[in-house]
Amino acid sequence: MIKDKKQSEMLAALYESNFRKLFLYATAHFNDDALAEEAVQEVFVLAHRRIDEVTTCPNPEGWLMNAQKYIVLRKLREQRQYRKTFISIEFLTSTTDKPWSVAATELAAEWSGLINEEDFK
Repeated sequence: MIKDKKQSEMLAALYESNFRKLFLYATAHFNDDALAEEAVQEVFVLAHRRIDEVTTCPNPEGWLMNAQKYIVLRKLREQRQYRKTFISIEFLTSTTDKPWSVAATELAAEWSGLINEEDFK
C-alpha cells in the first residue's frame, strides 16, 4: 500500500507513461479493448499493493511489463478453459438423438489431441 506522497506520485507517473504500452500489449493478445483495459487495471492494482517492490526495483517499467505478461497469460488460460467447457456443454446438450455416453465418446474422438491433461491443471 502507498505510504507517502512520493510513492503515489511515482505510481501516477508510471501510469501516465506506461498505460498505452501495456494496453497495446494486452490488446494484441485479446483483440478486445474491454478485456485489455481490465488486464492493465489489474497491473496497476498489483503495483499499488506492491508499491515498495516497484519503487525499489531498478526498472519499474520492466516490472509493470512483466506483471502484464503474467496477467495476460492467466487471462488467456482462463478464456481457453471457459471456451472448452462452453463448447463441450453446448455440443453435448445439442445432441438429443444419442445417449450421453455416445455423444461424449464422439466428442472425445473428435477433439483427440486438442485437449490434454496439462490444460486442466
